Amino acid sequence: MTTKTLLCCVLYVISHVTEATLTIGAFNIQRMSRNKIGHVDFLKHVAEILLRYDIVSIEEVMDTTAIHAVLDEVNRLGGPYSLTISEAMGRTSYKEHLAIIYRSDKVTLRGAVRYPDPDDDFEREPYSAHFHTTQTHLTDFALMGVHLKPSDVFAEMNALVDAYNYATKVLGTQNFIIAGDYNADCRYLSNTKYHLNNLYTDDRFDFLVDKAADTTASHNTDCAYDRFIATGLVKPAVVSGSVLVYNFETGMHLSYEEARNISDHYPIQMQLQ
Repeated sequence: MTTKTLLCCVLYVISHVTEATLTIGAFNIQRMSRNKIGHVDFLKHVAEILLRYDIVSIEEVMDTTAIHAVLDEVNRLGGPYSLTISEAMGRTSYKEHLAIIYRSDKVTLRGAVRYPDPDDDFEREPYSAHFHTTQTHLTDFALMGVHLKPSDVFAEMNALVDAYNYATKVLGTQNFIIAGDYNADCRYLSNTKYHLNNLYTDDRFDFLVDKAADTTASHNTDCAYDRFIATGLVKPAVVSGSVLVYNFETGMHLSYEEARNISDHYPIQMQLQ
């Protein structure tokens, strides 16, 4: 092999390595239960959506049977994916899990932690997973999944600062994506309170989903409930223009009824490099 040929090969490899990205998602799959996974085409449609992502936070997991059935379908269609999941959470008989599904051939799970919530600030405590990867320039980061209580959004958003501070100490990284259903828009959070909350006023946190976005699947609402927040070295690693809402009704050529049978939310997505 000539020196020129070798140099071309090296440059080709470098260019492809630097172009590598991870696609991150967050998806509130409305009341995902063992009953819901029995609906016609539900598993197939949800799996096709989740296969878009290398790591995805999932909210409103009602029982572990449902999420494991989804994981099995995702792996049947294209894995390998693995799962980390919180305990059931909630102050009443109504409980939810937060789950994070990830491609085990692209990222390695280093640890996971649920915020202990010493002051009982959260209905459902944030759940964080710490990942290592060789796929991107950013090799070490964590994804914190959240589902904030609609009637207590402002207080829970303020408390997320404490949850983040705790998770950074336990997991040993300040590079976070705080992802999920914040319910931080429309009737649950005024524009004034949005700009007054601790996450917005603390410059460690960058909101990535535009407040004008619509993350709801209903044709009758226009609300940016679902958000990404970036911290640390995640901020410069976000691929420009990659933060999107995935409208699966149009993207998968579904009827409105078929789309609403999946969820009342669309997933949000972003890429890291």
